[in-house]
Amino acid sequence: MMETLLSGELSFSSKTSQSTKQADATQVEREHIDTLLDDLRQLVFSSNLLKYLPNDTNRREMIKYFLFKLDDRVDELYEKQVLGLAEFTKIFNEATIIIDDSRQNADSLQELEVNHKNTLSKLQASKDKMKRFTESIVSGQNKINAIDHQIDDIQTQIQLLKEQANKLRQEKALLKDTCSKCHEKRVDIMKEVKSISSEAVEILEKTSHLEKKEQEFNLNYKKLQQHYTKMKLAPPF
Repeated sequence: MMETLLSGELSFSSKTSQSTKQADATQVEREHIDTLLDDLRQLVFSSNLLKYLPNDTNRREMIKYFLFKLDDRVDELYEKQVLGLAEFTKIFNEATIIIDDSRQNADSLQELEVNHKNTLSKLQASKDKMKRFTESIVSGQNKINAIDHQIDDIQTQIQLLKEQANKLRQEKALLKDTCSKCHEKRVDIMKEVKSISSEAVEILEKTSHLEKKEQEFNLNYKKLQQHYTKMKLAPPF
């Protein structure tokens, strides 16, 4: 039966009569309940199922197929087999959910990691801008201070130097205007840095939360592996 499923060839001879087909199909169906169980046991217990299940999509679909077929014919099974299949189905379904959730969680963690790197890059760029503006402010302020000293000196000189003092005052006004603009830009950059820093903290908190979820997934999956190992030693069906 399993070889037939894997090869994709499942058919009956077209040369027999309709009545013979129905009789043979009924007999084959009755016989195949044990075959279905044997095939399922082979899939489930021939190797460590939970070890390979996360990456073996084909095996997962095959198990779903056999469980569906057996569920459709549950009245042909013994009570012990029904209970055993129900127990295994619960483990299988929980493992599948954990695998899917873990994969989605890993994708989210990867996305957050990329976003965090981008945010740190933006934060560094903003800090560099703020540093340049700060240097410009300091430089401008130093020039203003130097000009103030020159003005004080010039004011003590004779009237002939007043024109030079006026020109320096104009230069001072221009530098103050430049510094004022730099101050405004610096304030904006500081707001941007605070916003980006808050975003970085939020991403770290989300990352921590998802990492905790991943640990819970791993713990639950380990418990299922332990349960499965016990079941494998004494299959319930």
